[in-house]
Amino acid sequence: MPAISRNIGRAAAIGALVLAAAPIAAAMPALASTQHLTPFRCFTQDDNVHVVFGPASFFNPPTQQGPTSFKENTGPTQIQFPLYHGTSRGRPVEYVITDASDLSAAQVIGVNYVPKLAQAVGTPAVQNSTSSIGTGHGIDFPASVDFSPPHVIVPGPTGFPPAAAAPGAIGEDGYSPLVEVNFRGHKVVLNAPQIANATGQADKVVSIENAHQVVTYRETDGCYDNESVHYASFDASDAGAAAIEDVTYAPALGTAPSLGCGDAAVVAANCSRESLIAFIN
Repeated sequence: MPAISRNIGRAAAIGALVLAAAPIAAAMPALASTQHLTPFRCFTQDDNVHVVFGPASFFNPPTQQGPTSFKENTGPTQIQFPLYHGTSRGRPVEYVITDASDLSAAQVIGVNYVPKLAQAVGTPAVQNSTSSIGTGHGIDFPASVDFSPPHVIVPGPTGFPPAAAAPGAIGEDGYSPLVEVNFRGHKVVLNAPQIANATGQADKVVSIENAHQVVTYRETDGCYDNESVHYASFDASDAGAAAIEDVTYAPALGTAPSLGCGDAAVVAANCSRESLIAFIN
């Protein structure tokens, strides 16, 4: 299978904590359905510890997780994020933030600390914004998303590959969920996927509550080390993967540096990706 870059804000895990450099085996959603009614189960059925990732989570034991702005339902099948309001070329957009390349920014926002995001700076995988976070103003994005296309996913004769597949959201030229902004006098890369604008909203959005400034989003299920993993995926660099995951097609993500990312024994200086092994159920 060709390498595909996905924008994934990892929300929670049952059992083993997923390390930043560890590969993840993630189950694609079943092609005949766009929603799981019950959580996916991996091989391990007992001794599960529910872990919600937050800043510094990858460096602390499971009992000392960093605070997070994310909140899961009891399923867990959905996750709730703080809702942010920004602009793109003068148009209002709504977005969430899942990760930050700077620890202090991650702690302030209450998101995952992912330093390898900074390795994508200077490539089309990162939008450049002059916005400053923490000022009470939203991000001004150079490009946005068209949420109006119909999402198409039709199983093939044996299920996979699909007979027809088209993403339900397509990024504009130059769009990427990764954006470089200013934070307290220095540059920070945020994973800030856009989830709604005048063209519509992301298919996985369950609800947007402007009164409480939160958005509820449908999670995807996967496995890591025989344990169940629940993650929130927002974008994919491949149109087929975007259709299957029902996320935004963002081809610019495919330019994120990947050299050395597959070598778990080496921390590559220019690796900005996380390994994700896809399989079809």
